[in-house]
Amino acid sequence: MSLVIQEQGSFQHILRYVYFSLFIRCTAVLVGRYDWKSQEMKS
Repeated sequence: MSLVIQEQGSFQHILRYVYFSLFIRCTAVLVGRYDWKSQEMKS
């Protein structure tokens, strides 16, 4: 039973890491688009 619990814990840790990296990537894309649009408006 302890092995199963450890596997579930590591799986949740991996999922959390994946969601975190996706969130950072999406935020970077959104910020990049916003900066690009603001620079376009200035020029």
